[in-house]
Amino acid sequence: MAASTITGSVLYHQRVALPPGSIVRVWLEDVSRQDIAAISVAESETVTSGEQVPIPFALAVDTSALVPRARYAFRATIEVDGSISFTTTASHPLPAEVPAAEIEILVKPVQPAAIP
Repeated sequence: MAASTITGSVLYHQRVALPPGSIVRVWLEDVSRQDIAAISVAESETVTSGEQVPIPFALAVDTSALVPRARYAFRATIEVDGSISFTTTASHPLPAEVPAAEIEILVKPVQPAAIP
């Protein structure tokens, strides 16, 4: 097993503070196939205790298991009080060099569902 640690941060541009106990989740997924759900390769979870964005993360990845021609991308969410408040809306591909420089994952607010 050839393990590497991929580090980075999750951030958003809105001027809102995260309450303590927010959960920041980051996944590295194989997004090569369009006809099936993405397969998680590595994941990390951080419970905040008052810190604000950017929130750092570290993913331990078995690089020997990465398929050379496959496509990998990061996905992130921030959960506040049991609901997902922020999520990725754009692709954040894995750089060709692993471990890479710090990865920045931008998340955007999730709009609450309209109540009829």
